[in-house]
Amino acid sequence: MKIFDVCFQCAICNLTNETFVVKEPWQVGDECPVICHRCSPDDEESAIVTWIDTDQVLEGKEELAEWYENVRYHANTEEVAHLLLGEVPEGIVVETMTAWAVPKSRYPVRDWVTVREASELTGVPRKTILTWIERGKLFEMQTQGWIQNAGGSTLLLHRNVVERIEKMKKEKED
Repeated sequence: MKIFDVCFQCAICNLTNETFVVKEPWQVGDECPVICHRCSPDDEESAIVTWIDTDQVLEGKEELAEWYENVRYHANTEEVAHLLLGEVPEGIVVETMTAWAVPKSRYPVRDWVTVREASELTGVPRKTILTWIERGKLFEMQTQGWIQNAGGSTLLLHRNVVERIEKMKKEKED
């Protein structure tokens, strides 16, 4: 079983904000509940993960015991508290990582979005957008780009295409 010890830092001022121990880590582009009090307005409730870097993988009994001894003092373990009762569980692997996040109000709007982001922005299912692309309905304004959490190259759509998807959605509904 693998769990993740994720330390959040502000991508603007590099202030360490909070650490969470979770079953599934955040991905680049995801919203997270960690806000930098220096770089965001008081009423802001979330930030956007901009970069994730694996620090180390803890598998040895001694290093896991040391991590387990210290984790309760530096991390929010609510999500995995049922797994961390008493002593280090057998067969557990802990991956420690640092995630940099930017307050939503300071996150730049990109001209290019992933198909998943286009789906979220328009409310059109991802598979429908991919079908329209395959059938040539959304041929223009596409490129291959590098996205960290996609593990390499992924299809990117220009924001103009997002507007066209919304138009196609309205036409389909009428």
